[in-house]
Amino acid sequence: MAWETPNAFFIFIPLLLSLIFLIFFGFKRKLSLQWSSLKDWSALSNSFRVLLSWTPMILQYIAISLIIFSLARPQTFNTAKVRSLDGIDIMVVLDISFSMMVEDMHPGNRLSAAKQVIGQFIEGLHSDRVGLILFSGESYTKTPLTLDYVLLQEELEKVETSADIQQGTAIGVALANAVSRLRHSSSRVIILLTDGENNAGNISPSTAISLAQKYDIKVYSIGIGTEQKGRIPIKERDMLGRERTIYTTIHSRINKKLLSEISEKTNGKFYLAKSLRNLSEIFEEISQIEKSPIPIQEHKTKQEHFQEYLKPALFLYLLSLLLSLTVFGKII
Repeated sequence: MAWETPNAFFIFIPLLLSLIFLIFFGFKRKLSLQWSSLKDWSALSNSFRVLLSWTPMILQYIAISLIIFSLARPQTFNTAKVRSLDGIDIMVVLDISFSMMVEDMHPGNRLSAAKQVIGQFIEGLHSDRVGLILFSGESYTKTPLTLDYVLLQEELEKVETSADIQQGTAIGVALANAVSRLRHSSSRVIILLTDGENNAGNISPSTAISLAQKYDIKVYSIGIGTEQKGRIPIKERDMLGRERTIYTTIHSRINKKLLSEISEKTNGKFYLAKSLRNLSEIFEEISQIEKSPIPIQEHKTKQEHFQEYLKPALFLYLLSLLLSLTVFGKII
């Protein structure tokens, strides 16, 4: 508790002096005026009402003391912390070509590992807008920049490879698409995940890099998967209509030179993720590097408490007057 006008407590000085004067001088004078002898006083002193004859004055002193506390204006403060929503705009660019189905990110494939880690990354965000771009031989925006993390997680869960989209790996097109989505943002980052090299699309990676540089957009590129031959599961039905899974072997090569160049020229960083754990550590590092600024503002509200002293003070003072005019007034 704080006091707005603590100088009011100086009023206690004359109040205390008057009380001392009353005790040492007023009390004796009162006795001499009311009782002519100590014998009379001795007879009356045993009376309960006589002993309490000073009650009205004591109540008045207490009331005045409470009024002084009220004049000092006691206050309490409530502090509310408000978090600013100044965050970072992040476009996650995810390769969904068939090679992402290679099962070398135990216990699952590259795409499932990427979806799992991206989902965990989103769970740790607070005020950052995130969007999702998918690509293989062409690119499209799955989810524009949003703060609706629930919706984003739902859309991420639906992501899968598809024969309906042109196959290949159009890194340049996907990167340019992400730049287009971020060009009006003030703080922007692209996280690019792919397991191949640019072999499709009508926008070259060098053009996309220039666009990212123009808008000062960092690109964190991640090459996902091992560089050994891998198997892709393919489901088919036999002559009896029974579903079975067969595997085909492919050898996808990560263009480490290209991905490193993309990140280096945009002030980002290039990573290689050869396991699920490795990929999780990479996203954890990126989240620390690009930690969004969350300034905390404090708003203080004050509450006055003078009435908590004033109300009982008025009550006690009125009570003292009532007692003086009735019960104890007959004794005095």
